[in-house]
Amino acid sequence: MSLGNNVEICFGEALDSLTELSWQLHESINLVEMSNIAVRKTRDILGCDRVLIYQFLPQEDGAIIAESVDLAWSSILENFGKGGSVTSDRLIWRKHVEAHLNGAFSTIEDTEDNQALRSEPDYADWLSKMQVRANLVMPITTRSPSSPNLFGLLILHQCDRPRYWQTQEISLVKNIATQLGMAIRNADISTRNQIESALQESEARQRAILEAIPDLLLRVSRDGSCLDSMISPSIDANQFVAIGQHLSELLSPECLERQLQAIERAIATNQLQVYRQQLIKFGKLASEEVRISAINDHEALVIVRDITSEVDSEQRLEQISYNVPGFIYQYHLRTDGSSHFPYASHGIRDIYDLSSQEVSQDAAKVFDRLHPEDLDYVRQSIINSAQNLTVWGCEYRVRFDDGRTIWVAGNATPQREPDGSILWHGYIKEITQRKQAEIVLKEEQTKLQEAYSEQKALFAAMKDVVLIRNSEGKCLKIVPTSGNNLLGNPEEILRQSIYEELPPLVAQTIVDAIHHSLSTQQIISFDYPLEMNGRDVWFSAIISPIAEDKVIQVARDITERKQAEITLAEAKEAAEALTRAKSDFLANMSHEIRTPMNGVIGMAELLASTPLTGDQLDYVQTIQDSGNILLAVINDILDFSKIEAGKLELEERPFLLKDAVKSAFNILSTEAANQANILKYAIATDVPATIVGDQARVHQILINLIGNAIKFTQKGEVELLVKCIRSPQSSNQILNQILFSIKDTGIGISSDRLSRLFQPFSQADASISRKYGGTGLGLAICKYLVKFMGGKIWVDSKGSIAGEPPIGWQCATTSATSGAIFYFTIDLPNINSEAIATANIALDAANQNLSCMAELFPLKILIVEDNEVNQKIASLYLKRFGYIADIANNGVEALEMVYQQNYDLLFMDMQMPEMDGLTATRLIRQDSNIPLQPQIVAMTANVMAEDIQNCLAVGMNDHIGKPIRVEEIARTLNRLQIKNQVATAIKS
Repeated sequence: MSLGNNVEICFGEALDSLTELSWQLHESINLVEMSNIAVRKTRDILGCDRVLIYQFLPQEDGAIIAESVDLAWSSILENFGKGGSVTSDRLIWRKHVEAHLNGAFSTIEDTEDNQALRSEPDYADWLSKMQVRANLVMPITTRSPSSPNLFGLLILHQCDRPRYWQTQEISLVKNIATQLGMAIRNADISTRNQIESALQESEARQRAILEAIPDLLLRVSRDGSCLDSMISPSIDANQFVAIGQHLSELLSPECLERQLQAIERAIATNQLQVYRQQLIKFGKLASEEVRISAINDHEALVIVRDITSEVDSEQRLEQISYNVPGFIYQYHLRTDGSSHFPYASHGIRDIYDLSSQEVSQDAAKVFDRLHPEDLDYVRQSIINSAQNLTVWGCEYRVRFDDGRTIWVAGNATPQREPDGSILWHGYIKEITQRKQAEIVLKEEQTKLQEAYSEQKALFAAMKDVVLIRNSEGKCLKIVPTSGNNLLGNPEEILRQSIYEELPPLVAQTIVDAIHHSLSTQQIISFDYPLEMNGRDVWFSAIISPIAEDKVIQVARDITERKQAEITLAEAKEAAEALTRAKSDFLANMSHEIRTPMNGVIGMAELLASTPLTGDQLDYVQTIQDSGNILLAVINDILDFSKIEAGKLELEERPFLLKDAVKSAFNILSTEAANQANILKYAIATDVPATIVGDQARVHQILINLIGNAIKFTQKGEVELLVKCIRSPQSSNQILNQILFSIKDTGIGISSDRLSRLFQPFSQADASISRKYGGTGLGLAICKYLVKFMGGKIWVDSKGSIAGEPPIGWQCATTSATSGAIFYFTIDLPNINSEAIATANIALDAANQNLSCMAELFPLKILIVEDNEVNQKIASLYLKRFGYIADIANNGVEALEMVYQQNYDLLFMDMQMPEMDGLTATRLIRQDSNIPLQPQIVAMTANVMAEDIQNCLAVGMNDHIGKPIRVEEIARTLNRLQIKNQVATAIKS
């Protein structure tokens, strides 16, 4: 089984192979054998070209001790000879020892495109010679995290191609390295156990012999005089002690004092005294064991045995124990149940945090260190070993005073002593890392098993078709799911090529997607239809690479969604067509109405400026009022249409707020007088004189709200107040807001009608439209305009509030009061005060110059207009400013006249015979033979947003909508005069 070629990333087989490898490794105790097993099984599981194990050696860089390689590629062992020794100048693995000690692994997905290799040319050269395109290096450790021991590296090579190591593959390799480290550690321990057991048996035999034949035996008196003596035949006769000779003649003062004290204690306590002493014999340091037992109240038996060799062996054993994990020990269980450690190497400190002296007489402190949950288990294992004289083996936890807990493993061989006690010879070592590795391995295995089960359950629950295909599209496997949208039975599909399985166009689409997915290693998605059972079935497919030449295809039936999309698209297209038709109709009707309205309103305005009788002025005023009302209705409808279409745009220009207010009051003053109303306004001193925004829209809101207040108030008062407030969402750009309030003393609005107030085509009462007129769009348009300006609008009437008041707003009216108060806010941008001052100067200068514009600002003006009435009105308006304009009836005439003389300003209609205004403007802007490019202003009944954009797109500078007003002409002339000054001021 090869995970690298696994079609569906089936973790179940990988788990089985990993488990089999784990058993094989732990059953083997031979390093070479287990290494060969590991590399062979790893290459089989991962499907790579070469796997090797590199072992770090104490005096050398290291050696390759095992290798498994595909026959198509060269062997590193054969290249470097027996042992695979690799010198440090050729291989850089040792540079990463510290990182590997911390468990770090490394991957190279493509040696020909790896930035890190460029800084290590020797390593890159070696990889190239070994034909390596991708590799994975995983550390093999054999000790705990607190004391790591880096045995070597598990190295995987992919030689035929780059390889992008998957997370699951890395996890498997890490598990293999963990299992291998544990197996190596266990094998090492097993070997040491055999050596230690043999050594213990040899020492036991030597000890028995030495104990049976003491070197010197003396019978001495209580004061130390020799009463009798016997020496071993192997001892030099010069060591013979004569009867009557005193011990002081044989021993140094220190040894004499200690021996006399022992003789006294033996006689006094009738207990055997045993101790060791060192002395100089024949010029060399020697060690002796002295045993003294009482014969009677006056005599004692002294047995002396030379143990120099034994002490030397113990010292050598102690030195060996420094290099062995854990500690070597003897554990003695006395017949009375007490126990102690006659011998324990220095490593006992690492395991129990105790010294050998602390446990030499009593083992209680060791048992105090055992984890409470493991204590009974350890005691019972000792009893079982003692009763049956079987090898003791146990794994348990040890707790330290600082709260740390470690896992340890012990192994010891028991022997029964002559007095019936039991003596064990063994070792104990820490296995925390192994236990943690086992836990991790178990968790990984559980995760793999869960992932495998989840995958099976997921596939089983899916209604999608899941297929495994090769690079040419052939179906290799059909994953079982609840979906059955297949063209044919599974057996046939697995035998067929994709071009036999599917229609040619669909097959080619899937094959192209497979090639793209494999070449880019990306997921590719697309839709395709299939005819199944006489109907078209649409599928959404996802192609995902899972190996070098294999992909998984998931196909989902999306027929219902496709049908819904088609229905939605048709409905959307119909709605858009309806909207376009509505917009076209409104635009056409606007144009058709504005053209004659331009004549009516324009002539009425011009007529009003001539000497008239009182009745004539009244007639003219009636014409103007009617025209303005009709124009307001048209503008409301067009504005709402723009809002619905999301095409309403606002200007950002500086203007005098007071002028906008005064203009609104001037326009509405006559209507207020007719209603016998008093109009007044007040602007707070903290409100800037000049603000940046859309003056026309602010003016429109004021006209609407003040006009409504006048309309619903008889013989009363309408008051406008303007002041600055802090914005609830202030930022560096928007520091403040301007609050407008329009208060009237009219009929007010009842609470049950307030909710409909800001809705389109709605008024508080149906009878209002009959009595007062109106389209019901005014307040809805105001609401949208205020929103676009960053503000809110609300109304307070008869103790109720509607709209969007600020949080915590308190009513200013009660149910008993009359009238209403409309509020709205707009954002006040934080702009350069010097810029505003400069703009104000320019605006004031321009306004002062309007009356003598032609003298101060002479212009050559051309009116391009096909309608004689419109020609006349525009000419007369310009004449009021002192200008005499030329006339062109269409675009063709305009081009001829522009070629003949230089014009400063062209007023250009859009719709004209022979050549329209857009075409004429485009040709003027594109013609380099026109030395002086004039300012071109559209003067047209086409006033939709797209109309304005079209004008600006071909090179026009501005737009005036029909019916034209003298104020618009003045604004245009004014703008031309101050353009440079204002632009410079705003940018600074």
